[in-house]
Formats: sequence, C-alpha cells, structure tokens
Amino acid sequence: MSESKHTPVPWSVRDNENGTLVINATEPDGSPCQPARINGNADDEVYGPVTRANAEFIVRACNAHDDLLEACKAIVHAANMGDSAMGGVAATLAGFAIAKAEQ
Repeated sequence: MSESKHTPVPWSVRDNENGTLVINATEPDGSPCQPARINGNADDEVYGPVTRANAEFIVRACNAHDDLLEACKAIVHAANMGDSAMGGVAATLAGFAIAKAEQ
C-alpha cells in the first residue's frame, strides 16, 4: 500500500460546545490536530442532528478505510486464485471491516 499523506486514523468527533463540531486526530509526532471542521450548527434543532450524523459518518468512513481496502484486495486475490481457504480469510477480514464501518 502506498504511504498515506493524510493525518493518520483514528479520528474522532468533538463538540466545541459553541455549536460547531471538529474532527480530531493525532499527527505522527504525537501532536493533536483537527483535519476538518464541520459546517453547520450542531445545536440547531432542525439541522443539528444531521450535522452530527455527517461528522460521525466521515469519521467512520475514514477510520474503516484501510481495513475495507485490505479486505477488498484479499477478496479479489482469493477470487483470482480460486483459493477457498484464502476466500475464508478474506471473508473474515471483510466481516471485521464491515463491523468497524458500522460502529
């Protein structure tokens, strides 16, 4: 896999307590950072729940990306090789990746 240029996962959602949401992470050197801020007011009665759901979706997708990619590659490899044992391993990887994406 090529080396990522983005901030490493895991990422998390944090409420700034002023109606805004930020996505928090940690740089490789250990320093905290905010790779993204979410537009919208998390305290808004109408749009707040959607704003929070969008932020949480972004975090789940980013945090699950590497596992999902690894599982997909294993599935393709097993299918190309006709290897049923590898297919079982690939299915297990896919199951773990799906569970992580659905958290």
